[in-house]
Amino acid sequence: MLLFVSAACRQEKIRVNHQPHIIVSIPPQKYFVERIAGDLYPVHVLVPPGMGPETYEPTPGDLEKVARSPLYFLSGHFEFEPMLADKLRDMNSPCRFVESGKQVDWISGTCRHGEHEHAHGGIDPHYWMSPKEVKTVAQTMHDALLDLMPEQKHQLDSGLQAFVRDIDKLDQYLKNHFTEVKTRKFILFHPSLSYLARDYSLEQLALEFEGKPPSPARMKLLLDEAKSAGIRTVFLQSQFDRNNMETLARALDGKVVSIDPLDPDWMNAFYQLSVKLQVAMNGK
Repeated sequence: MLLFVSAACRQEKIRVNHQPHIIVSIPPQKYFVERIAGDLYPVHVLVPPGMGPETYEPTPGDLEKVARSPLYFLSGHFEFEPMLADKLRDMNSPCRFVESGKQVDWISGTCRHGEHEHAHGGIDPHYWMSPKEVKTVAQTMHDALLDLMPEQKHQLDSGLQAFVRDIDKLDQYLKNHFTEVKTRKFILFHPSLSYLARDYSLEQLALEFEGKPPSPARMKLLLDEAKSAGIRTVFLQSQFDRNNMETLARALDGKVVSIDPLDPDWMNAFYQLSVKLQVAMNGK
């Protein structure tokens, strides 16, 4: 009997470990899927904690997970995604690839510095920093999940509706929250808040340009603009080095504040981010 139970447990462990997952690229996508589908399907995030999607490279284990998955929600415009999809097609994987951002109003690679706007190549992939864009992504995810689990229509519909209501509340909160600030500018290293800035008429000043650290001339340009705007807080994403931002903060007699646009608790993190931004734009 003990041998039978032990063998059964081992078989159950193998079954659970090899249970197909829905695959997503980044942690916020996992939050979106789980708000819609609850615990109907486990969700696996490819980009590990502490790593940025810009530098992530899939491992053989990642390939295996995706190959076994019935559904992979591509975020869109991360370099590793099309390469991964091509490899899986070569393996004749049955995994269905869904472009979750196919309805997103993408921002091309531009950034503003005072009166000047500079264009550079590529698409800004950080759509999830816009509640409005997340609503379109949620609908795309819902439709793909419904194709996968048509018998779960009621739960998927209910999950989407509740999620959209919470997104609308967040959107209204942000509109009110940014109404009275001394400046509408904020400064950070990596330009990850372009969609938030677009939606709420804010201005993002980013040190990084075309994926490269700032030159001395660029540092001076941003320092002068920050001083003129009364900015004393500089934001740094947790995935990046602090050195340049510490230098800039000292020159402003200010401080570095950490943010994480890839926080897995997307909605709560958004509320916390809005408070940090409001404090910074009020010169504190």
